[in-house]
Amino acid sequence: MRRQNKTVVAVKHWLLTLTLAVSFASGSVYADNWEQLKASGDLQKLQEYIRQNPASDHLVDAAALAYSKLLQQDNVSALLLFNEEFKDLVALPAFKAKSAAQSGLDTRFTFREGKIGERYVPVLNHSSSSTNTRYINGRAITETTYNDYTTGGYSQDRYGFTAVYQLFNESNNNYIVDLTLSGTVTMTELNRQVAGVWSDEHHTTNVKQTKLEQQSSYLLKKGENVRDQLVVGEKQPADFKITISGITPVSDNWIEELQQILEADEDIASTTETEEETGVLQTIKGFWKSATELPSMLSSKPEPLMQIEQYLADPRAVKWSDILKQRYTETALKQLDIRLDPEARYDRDFDSLVKVLVTNNASVDLSIEYTTNFGAKGRTTLKQGQRNELNLRGKGVDKESLSFSVISATNANPNKTTAVTANITPAQLEAFKQRIAERDEEATYKLAKNIQTLNAYLKKYPKGKYSKLAPERLESIYFASNDLSVMYRYLSDYPKSSRYSEMQKKINATLEQQGFRDNFDGTITQLSAKLQWMRCFIGEIWDGQKCSGSPKSFNFENASKLKHDFAGYSDWRLPEIGEIFSLVNCSSGSIGKNTRTIKEGAAAIKTGCLGNFTKPASYSGFPLYGDTWSSTIARHASYSFYIWYVDFNDGDVYTIRNVSLSGSMMKVLMVRPTEEKRKADEKAAKIAAEKKKIAAEEAAKKKKIQDEKARLAAEEKGRKELLEAGYIDNGDGTVTALATKLVWRRCSEGQSWTGMSCSGEATRFSWNDAMKLTKEGWRLPTLEELDSLVFCSSGQRKPTPRPNGKYDRAKDGECTGKFSEPAINQLPFPITFDIYSMFWSSSKYYYGFRGREQSWAILFAKGYWNYEHLNENHHVRLVRTAASKDLDSSKTSQSTSNHTNPIATVTETALPFSAGQTWVGNYRCAQGSTPLRLIIDSVNGSEVNAKFDFTSRGVNGIYQLNGIYNNNSRKITFATGNWVKRASGFSAVGMDGTVSKDGKTFSGDITDRGCSTFQVSLQ
Repeated sequence: MRRQNKTVVAVKHWLLTLTLAVSFASGSVYADNWEQLKASGDLQKLQEYIRQNPASDHLVDAAALAYSKLLQQDNVSALLLFNEEFKDLVALPAFKAKSAAQSGLDTRFTFREGKIGERYVPVLNHSSSSTNTRYINGRAITETTYNDYTTGGYSQDRYGFTAVYQLFNESNNNYIVDLTLSGTVTMTELNRQVAGVWSDEHHTTNVKQTKLEQQSSYLLKKGENVRDQLVVGEKQPADFKITISGITPVSDNWIEELQQILEADEDIASTTETEEETGVLQTIKGFWKSATELPSMLSSKPEPLMQIEQYLADPRAVKWSDILKQRYTETALKQLDIRLDPEARYDRDFDSLVKVLVTNNASVDLSIEYTTNFGAKGRTTLKQGQRNELNLRGKGVDKESLSFSVISATNANPNKTTAVTANITPAQLEAFKQRIAERDEEATYKLAKNIQTLNAYLKKYPKGKYSKLAPERLESIYFASNDLSVMYRYLSDYPKSSRYSEMQKKINATLEQQGFRDNFDGTITQLSAKLQWMRCFIGEIWDGQKCSGSPKSFNFENASKLKHDFAGYSDWRLPEIGEIFSLVNCSSGSIGKNTRTIKEGAAAIKTGCLGNFTKPASYSGFPLYGDTWSSTIARHASYSFYIWYVDFNDGDVYTIRNVSLSGSMMKVLMVRPTEEKRKADEKAAKIAAEKKKIAAEEAAKKKKIQDEKARLAAEEKGRKELLEAGYIDNGDGTVTALATKLVWRRCSEGQSWTGMSCSGEATRFSWNDAMKLTKEGWRLPTLEELDSLVFCSSGQRKPTPRPNGKYDRAKDGECTGKFSEPAINQLPFPITFDIYSMFWSSSKYYYGFRGREQSWAILFAKGYWNYEHLNENHHVRLVRTAASKDLDSSKTSQSTSNHTNPIATVTETALPFSAGQTWVGNYRCAQGSTPLRLIIDSVNGSEVNAKFDFTSRGVNGIYQLNGIYNNNSRKITFATGNWVKRASGFSAVGMDGTVSKDGKTFSGDITDRGCSTFQVSLQ
């Protein structure tokens, strides 16, 4: 919905009301003949036309013409009535413009360009450096010189536009004219801008636009004009305009008489006091100042009080009403003689009678408002030409210090005036002078409302009437102050005050708003950081109010070695960069960001106050200044290291190279952790260590599971590969060869099976010793049995002789073609030692040298046979005949084509866990035996996912478990996962147990300190 102008809406409402009011009239006055009415200029008919024709197009013209006629008649009451009746119409800008034109008033303006004031140029900090290389004994020495300087800090001329305007009165009347000047004022201000620590500072310009709306009044006599001017900004406002908003006619006599009144004796009311002394005290000072001139005043002709009253009642003089009232009171005060007559029994501690005798020598009865210093105040009427007796009561002031003060005076009976003269005696005049001095002291004391003025009173009146009360009042003012410097001075100046501790609390209440607490021992605590700081730099001393003395400067090496005992502590140290920077405070509320990062210590430090801020850039409760060391070292690729420091003048953070450290001297402010922080840090470190330990334990559990997964996966892969190669993994370090139905040890004697490979050193035996290894069915294999392990990857081999045959080199069974060494399948039989070693068979060779028994052996490097003397030492791989359990049909099904590439399918035993199972039982921890439900969520190969559901003391909790089941050992270790339903006060625990052979019971240990065992049964 579109909004309408309020004035237009109001006028439309008035027009509608007026239209309804006259709708029953027989006809309108000159409704169709405006030009005839305009020519006649009849005021009465013009007003009637306005009333009866509210919708006329000439309504504003008629109103303006009628108003100009009233102005010409100088009829104030008629003007007031016109304004009241047609107030909505009179408020229209069109009416004001037309009435001004018809009244002979005109305005004009122009713009003058030039200086219009001054503008402050903020201080800018600049840095520059130069590098010079010198050669000493052939060695290049590079020296860097740094130059810091500032610009700005002064006021410069501001240039812009001034509107010069004139108001013309070309009529035969005198007018009070109200002007409204409006437009848009544009001004610019310079702000300090910092791009970063390593960037040069520069100025930015902030443009501000404000709406101008200024009211001015001018008194113009007939034919006069006034010329005035107004600053309108740095740009010429396109919307500047001057509107005549009010016109009031006045006569020549009216102007002359008003000027005489306003230019009356200025000395009567003059005062040298400040604005605080207005009101009662100003009247007192005015009265007593004029008392010395009272005789001549009383003998002179009385001032025209009635004339002043006439102007007070005149609405045209309303702009001068305040000064007219003042002139009336001043004129009346000249005609009063005031005397105080306390009763003989008057006592300052008791309510007593005080008579005030006031003789009214004025020509009229006066109504005065008065006050006293003994508690009485009020208003009374003073009969002219008579002594008026006021019987007042009061106490609290010495008899010699009683005072009576007149605040204001008005005519009690405006219709009666009488001229009265009076005389004053020298004794009365002397008494007046004495009372003037007393009043001066009293006024000085009463005006002393701050520390400066109270000290001034004590200096001027060391033995004065209030010299004993002033120190007490001074202490109260000190205590009431919210200025920190004043509060600290109170502690210094009033160490035995009963309110000493209360002031300490007040100081800390103020400091806490800035984030600090004073410990009143030369240290201050930073509340958020829980750090205790020395209040002063090393070398300075805290005197209870401020730091005194001069701070010492140190290079970084010496600063970092400082040891200090202070305020009962010896663990003071250099602060880290983040700690010292936390003391920077920008009063502008704007701070920049550092583009570089700290390699060691806090990162991404904000730096540099922006805008107009108060220096130094620190808190008022903890003032700091200048360059101050931190302990933070930042590494750099080109140099060994940088040291970070803070400049509190601007709140900047800088680094300095280590090559310059010995010559760089800065202040030191030391810090230590509060006891609360120290304990919190210890607790945090303990918690962190505990978390680290728990995390390590959880990682170990997860690694154990992962290792178990990897092992089982490798075993599964190995079993499948073995099966494809014609072997069954028996899970105990042996394999069954499906082609020969023989069970072989996977490792050579002397080695042990790890589950993945063979470890240890393989032992060499003589043939006789090898034959003695037979036990529990294990024996040395025959030549043909041992030969069944030969595997030529090329698929080519020499012929092999029959058992007990004679050796033939051409028929020794050696692999031919391109084959991989050793000539044995390393899946079932990994060889981890010298492959050029012979393996004994139990078959003897009977065709060797006489007197030396020999036996067949195989070199698996090549896959051939050979005969070896029995006392030779060779390796041994034992074999036994497969039992029925090794070839159980429920375990294996066999399909082979030849012994070198058997293929078989094995059906494994089913896992005891399956999705949807619930195992119910108990586990025992610190809370005692606790009911447990183990819910199996899913089974993926050997991986089992479950939920641990427990209830203890009415609290139920559920979290996830994950584990790997070992089918051979029937063991599984569950590691903890995420909480499904968090139980307050409980932590998740793992499980490590074994499933019974019948698959119905799962029991073992709870893997957490403070817990023992568990047992659950399948439901």
